[in-house]
Amino acid sequence: MYSRKLNIGIMRTIAFSLCLFALSVTQVHAQWVESASCDELSSRLANKAITHLLNLEPLSAVATAEAALIVDNSCALGHLILADAAIERDKQLHLDNLSKAGLSSVESSYLKIILSSDEERPAVAEDVFKKSSDNALLHFKYASSNQDWDSMLDGAKQHVGSEVSLPFLNTVAYGYSGGQYGEPNYDRAMELLDIAITIQESPNIRDSRAEHFANMGDFESAFEEQLHAYASNGNAGSPYRTNLVKYYRATQHEQLQSELKALVQKRMDATRENDREVLQELTVEGYSAVACNSNLEACYVTDPSVEPNINLEWLSFEANNMEVYFNGNFDNAIITFDANGSYTTTGEVVTNYSTRVSEVWSLEEGAWKMWLSNYAPKPDASGIPSSLSSIYY
Repeated sequence: MYSRKLNIGIMRTIAFSLCLFALSVTQVHAQWVESASCDELSSRLANKAITHLLNLEPLSAVATAEAALIVDNSCALGHLILADAAIERDKQLHLDNLSKAGLSSVESSYLKIILSSDEERPAVAEDVFKKSSDNALLHFKYASSNQDWDSMLDGAKQHVGSEVSLPFLNTVAYGYSGGQYGEPNYDRAMELLDIAITIQESPNIRDSRAEHFANMGDFESAFEEQLHAYASNGNAGSPYRTNLVKYYRATQHEQLQSELKALVQKRMDATRENDREVLQELTVEGYSAVACNSNLEACYVTDPSVEPNINLEWLSFEANNMEVYFNGNFDNAIITFDANGSYTTTGEVVTNYSTRVSEVWSLEEGAWKMWLSNYAPKPDASGIPSSLSSIYY
């Protein structure tokens, strides 16, 4: 009895939440599918799911389509959306629940697009759109699958002011920034995304705004926008987390540069002092770095845990003129510098040392590790003798 009452209570809570949600979407004047084979509430939810799906918010799309099916399990549009969002091998599982006899004209056209292969889809989408050119869903499917940027722009103009315009506006913004309408125009792209975000708060529109800010070099604004996206859809599997971390690192690039420069000098000090513990700390556990020494002999895989059997003593060894170059994710770096110092192999004769160095470092589980070092002697300067190798550069 208790379990049954609890289940009834949960279902009432879900139903009440869905009703409130449906009331919020009644403000939308245009819908993707005006005549869906669903009851009124389920139809509103299904149309909301299409907005999420076409706006590249698949998790929200699936959840909203499933909500539509809770209200009306016979809602064909809900099953179609789940099939469209599914990976190829799972599409049929959702289509098996579909009653094709009750499909509206637009739903039947949507089904044809879903069933088409990647190669067939542009032609199929064009064919069904020609027959129902006033439908927003078929319009977007045609324009996106055929990369018809002018048609996508027409869709944005036709539906501006309603949430149906969001996927059109988002796509057209990338068209402007990507040079599909002439020279790349980031200002126009941001204007369109500004319009989109005033129509409806959307994590993917925030994500798009963040990407455009990042491409313009404004990582502070990119991070703020991405934080909005993540906060509205934040969980361990959020698609917005990767860029959130990337943009944060970008705002900290000067600090990261200083950190890496200090680590390079720390490793050089450990080399001079033959500190095996520190050298192991700066390479990935279970892996070895590759070293190419200044004696120009063959590169080799190092093992910082092994004590070298070499008669060389560093008197000084330091980095100068260091530069740090990051990849786009700020989790890999190439570091170049001059390595200067002096050493002796006999305890008496001192050799002045000067090389040009490049190293590859990678961020591994929150810590920077070195993967590759390449030392080349400068003209009229000395590296290490050809008889020496191991960690002596």
